[in-house]
Amino acid sequence: MNNERIENILQNLACEDVPAEVHRIAEETSGNFSKTLTPSTQHILWSDIVKNPITKLAAAAVIIIAVMIGINQFGGSIDGASVVWADVVKNVEQIQSYVFRLQAKATGFDSKGAYPEAEMIVYNSSKYGSRMDTYINDKVMSITYSPAAKNVVITVLPEAKKYMRMLLTQEQFNRMQGKDKDPREFIKLFTSVEYTELGRDVINGVEVEGIEVDSPKIGGGMFESALGRLWVDVETDWPVLMEIEGVAAGGKVRTKMVMDQFQWDVELDPTIFEPNIPADYSLMAEMKLPDADEDVMIEGLQFFAELSDGKYPSSMASMTVARQMQQLWQQKYDRPPTDQERGNFLKVNTACAFYAQLEQEGKKPQYYGDTVTAEDADAVLMRWRISDDEYRVIYGDLKTENVVDKEKLLNKAIKLSGAKIPAGKRGLVMRMLNLNEKDLIKGLAVFLDLSGGRYPTKLDAKTTIKQADALGSKWSGTPEDERKKKAQDIFFASAFYNKLVREKQDVAYYGDKITIEDSGKVLMRWKISDDEYRVIFGDLTAENVTAEKLAELEKLSSE
Repeated sequence: MNNERIENILQNLACEDVPAEVHRIAEETSGNFSKTLTPSTQHILWSDIVKNPITKLAAAAVIIIAVMIGINQFGGSIDGASVVWADVVKNVEQIQSYVFRLQAKATGFDSKGAYPEAEMIVYNSSKYGSRMDTYINDKVMSITYSPAAKNVVITVLPEAKKYMRMLLTQEQFNRMQGKDKDPREFIKLFTSVEYTELGRDVINGVEVEGIEVDSPKIGGGMFESALGRLWVDVETDWPVLMEIEGVAAGGKVRTKMVMDQFQWDVELDPTIFEPNIPADYSLMAEMKLPDADEDVMIEGLQFFAELSDGKYPSSMASMTVARQMQQLWQQKYDRPPTDQERGNFLKVNTACAFYAQLEQEGKKPQYYGDTVTAEDADAVLMRWRISDDEYRVIYGDLKTENVVDKEKLLNKAIKLSGAKIPAGKRGLVMRMLNLNEKDLIKGLAVFLDLSGGRYPTKLDAKTTIKQADALGSKWSGTPEDERKKKAQDIFFASAFYNKLVREKQDVAYYGDKITIEDSGKVLMRWKISDDEYRVIFGDLTAENVTAEKLAELEKLSSE
């Protein structure tokens, strides 16, 4: 090989250019890398509803109701708010009951265009629960009850003479209580994120002062972007008007909500919070709300991918997901879902709630469903921070693992070693910290190309380097930069093997017997659980097998 031997490239990479202490730390740490109802909750009933002409308007009402039911992912401090806004928050936090009107209009949810504008009257009592009456064209379309201490949400549809029941666990009920449809939570949210002061104005004869917030956070996970305005009486510090304009599905879905006609601390009749279900009404559906957690996130994404032939929602904004789910269902089935399918729809919806919950908790979730599919097994579909130095990651194949924040770890390693790593070498050290199966297969593939179908007889670094160097004649005419890259790939294959040996993962390598032509024979294997092994075959394909299956494969390989 002209100018530079492969052995020198690999040894420089492994030893000279990377300080010894950093290299040691890299090797030691490389193993580390490896609430609520949501806006679309009732969309799972769409097919049931639209089949009945009497309830088409009710369907529109349910869509809007779902929007309101989903607004419950709020929280945060009011640090940095001016005195007047702090007083507003203080006022509403002491309120035990209130009534207000909400007007909502959604467009672009499907090809039919805009839904009728819905008007809702919301009653809330910390003692008795909550109730929401929805009107379209002055006609009652639905009544949603959430009585205190009963762990259930009931929606009655008078036009259809039907009702739906959502069962909650105690934990779900506790999280929902006081949040659902609660303007107090809006107010806290408005003042907890960056806002622009709008100055003073007059609304219905009342002098008000306003602020504006441009953030999807005020949509509680419903929208990809949102703009909100809050207006407060300058004399009493009581809210007068709140507006939210939300955009989802890449701009295709737009929702506008206006809250006004507030009555604060009013006396409410406790009987209005008790569900009124006439005897001739039939149960449309009864569902249990799944817990918003990682397991439901994965199950929901899996169901979506099954409907969409391997694609995921383009974002986790719940209005976006609801629209895409409805379109997929109508295209593929156009029939009412079964009870099991309703449960799966609900898991997708709850996945949105989990994402919003992560954002609320400051875990900085990131989602890449617009570019990652189920076929992208090793690509990051979603991740969120679980500690200062670590992320939880869901890959395209929906497998999960904890991954160390590589930049932070590298910075710590450099600091401990006292070394100065040139910018051009940081990527190499980073790769050492993130050794994985892909490094193994890439390096072996490079060696195969050079050797004409043979693998290194052993995969320890010393043997691999020596045998790669012996193939020097194969490198003639290869540009220097490409030589270095291929040499690095070979080295990292051996580095991954050494990592498995250090971690005592029962690793075995058979490169002295297996060639590229031995497609069904075991080239390398290592233990990944008590009764499961990862196997790399002679053609560099891979799969997980049981210990029993491995014994059969290795017997075949030895013949």
